[in-house]
Amino acid sequence: MKQLRPLLVICLTLFVALTNLALGDQHSAPGRSEYLLSHSEVFMDLAVTASLGLTQLLIPLNKDSQRLFPDEVNSLDRSMRDRWHTQSDNFLNGTIGALYTPAATGAIITVLNLAERAPTQRTGSELLIFANGALANKCLTRSFKRAFSRRRPELDFANEADKIELKERDSAHESFYSGHASTAFFSAAFLRRRISQSFAQHGHSGIGSGYQWLTTIGLYSWAAYVGYSRIQIDKHYFTDVAAGMVMGLLFEGIYHRLNRKHWNSY
Repeated sequence: MKQLRPLLVICLTLFVALTNLALGDQHSAPGRSEYLLSHSEVFMDLAVTASLGLTQLLIPLNKDSQRLFPDEVNSLDRSMRDRWHTQSDNFLNGTIGALYTPAATGAIITVLNLAERAPTQRTGSELLIFANGALANKCLTRSFKRAFSRRRPELDFANEADKIELKERDSAHESFYSGHASTAFFSAAFLRRRISQSFAQHGHSGIGSGYQWLTTIGLYSWAAYVGYSRIQIDKHYFTDVAAGMVMGLLFEGIYHRLNRKHWNSY
């Protein structure tokens, strides 16, 4: 599976690009929606994803690296790990667990558009924007994981017999930063922005809207739980999750600006 990852990234990037190009820049065509992506947005999105995908493939993994983490950070992380580590597995673990949040986000986007009776093209555009952003965010996360090559807590705290096996796995040296947390907060921020626009369309605009506050609290609570669950099962340290949160939110903000023409059409 490790050998197939570069091919998978390339295939997903091409799929998103070709589908976007099929929908893009047809704002004035008869029967088309004004919400479609422009070619400039498509190429910008594609360039970001492709460059990040290439970067993560070029950075070597250093299994002997423990650099850039001072004793104070390691001490904090071990203290938080002792408090929160309670089990060895949960439903959010593994490849399938990592897909729950983006899959749920895509489903909510679809339901929102169905409830608003939005054109199919708008639904497709929003799903493609999210899919491309989530993929680019994933590539950025893996670039950091390989650059820092930090050992996971499951390796640091394993018994000697298990350490021999775990040390050979690339994934055991990809702790910083948490991909699950980054994806969860990217998805939460993306959904919060989309739901806020939906509220505004129906006369519930303004930061004082109780509905928006409840939605924001719910979305970020879920994202925080995803991050906590990674510490709980020894997949990440506290600072890995905190950095994943920050990077997910920052990347969503940058990615929103790249596609602002689409969002400004509401």
